[in-house]
Amino acid sequence: MEKLPRRAACLCVISEADNLLSALIDAETGQRGYLLTGDEAFLQPYLAVRDNIRGRLESCVNRP
Repeated sequence: MEKLPRRAACLCVISEADNLLSALIDAETGQRGYLLTGDEAFLQPYLAVRDNIRGRLESCVNRP
C-alpha cells in the first residue's frame, strides 16, 4: 500500500516539472521574439516566468 502515495507524489513532481518546462519554453520564445523585433510585448512570458521560477523549482525539489 505504501507504493500508491509514492507514485502519486512522483506523478505530481513530473507534472510540475513538465509545467515548468512549458513555461520556460514560452519564456525563451518570448525572449527570441523581443530580440528579433524589439517589441517589449514579447517579454511578458519571460517576465512572468522570471518572477516565479524560484518558487516553482523549489516546489519540484521539496515534494515529499
